[in-house]
Amino acid sequence: MTSAAGNLAKKALKPARVTPQMLKSAVRSANLGSADQLPPPSTATMSNEHYTSVIRLTLDDIEGYEHNPRQKLNSDYVTIKESIEARGLEQIITVTKRPGSKKYTLAKGGNTRRQILTELWEKTKDRKYYEMDFLLVPYISDSELLASHLSENLHRGDMTFWDKATSIIHYKRLLEEEQNTSFTHTECVEQFKAHGLPNIGRTTHAIYEFADSRLTELGESVHELTMMAVRDIIQPGWVSLKRLTDVCEQNSESTLQFADSVWPAALIEFDRSLLKDPSDPNGERDTPNWAELIPFAETQLASVLGITHQA
Repeated sequence: MTSAAGNLAKKALKPARVTPQMLKSAVRSANLGSADQLPPPSTATMSNEHYTSVIRLTLDDIEGYEHNPRQKLNSDYVTIKESIEARGLEQIITVTKRPGSKKYTLAKGGNTRRQILTELWEKTKDRKYYEMDFLLVPYISDSELLASHLSENLHRGDMTFWDKATSIIHYKRLLEEEQNTSFTHTECVEQFKAHGLPNIGRTTHAIYEFADSRLTELGESVHELTMMAVRDIIQPGWVSLKRLTDVCEQNSESTLQFADSVWPAALIEFDRSLLKDPSDPNGERDTPNWAELIPFAETQLASVLGITHQA
C-alpha cells in the first residue's frame, strides 16, 4: 500500500467530529424534539444508569410525585405557564416507574410543569399539551426518588424554610427505614452528602428536625417561617418554656404535658389569631410576627397553671 493510500485509509477510519449542529439535526430526524430538551451529552454517554431512554407518554400515563418537596405554589408559576403557552415545553420532564405500578411517576422535579400542562390541556384540548416525549430513568428506591426531587428544588434556592425542613426530615426517615437504622445529626449530614444533596450542617439539620416535630400545628402559617425566626426566637423560647414546666412538674403532682398538649394548642390558637376573618379557617392571614409567638404561648401556659397576669 502506498503512503498516499495509507494516509487515505487512516483518514477514513478517523471518527468524524460531532458538532452541536450535527446533534440537533440527528435529534430532529429521529423526531425526539429539541436537542436542548435532552440531557447533556456528557451525562447521557457516561452510562445509562441515570438517563436510559426517551418515551412517548400522555398526561394520563403519569402521576405527580406524592412527596413533592415544594408544598407551596411555585412563585414563578404564572411566568412558567406563559412561557409554555408561547414556546411550548422546552425542558423535557423526567419520569420513572415503580415496580408493579401501572403509571409513571415524576422523577426529578416537573410537578409545576405537569400541573400547567394539565390546565392548558383542559382549557385548549391542544394535544401538544397532552402527549409528548418524556425522559425515562430507572427506579432505584423511594429515598433516591425523593433525593432527586430535593436536589432539583434545593439547587434553585427558592424553597420555603418549611418545605426544606419537612422534606429533609422525610428523606432522613426514608433512609432510616430502608437501612433499618437511625442516624445522628452528623450521620445524616454524611448521608446527604453521599446522595448528592447540597451541604446541610448539623445545626441546620437539628433546626429542621425541631420545626418538623414541634411546629406543624401552626397550620398555614408554617409557610411564613424562616430559619432566623426558628433558630433565634421560637426554638430558644420553646426550650425555656419546657424547662419551666419541667420544674413546675417536679414541685407538684400534676403533669402539664407542655410539649404534647399545651404547646400544640398554643400554636393552633396563634394561627387562628392571624385570620382576617375568624369564621373562615381557610381565609387570608396576617403576616406573623414571630416575636409574639413565645409571649402568646406563655399566656396559654399561665392559663393552664391558673396564673393571672397582672398589669
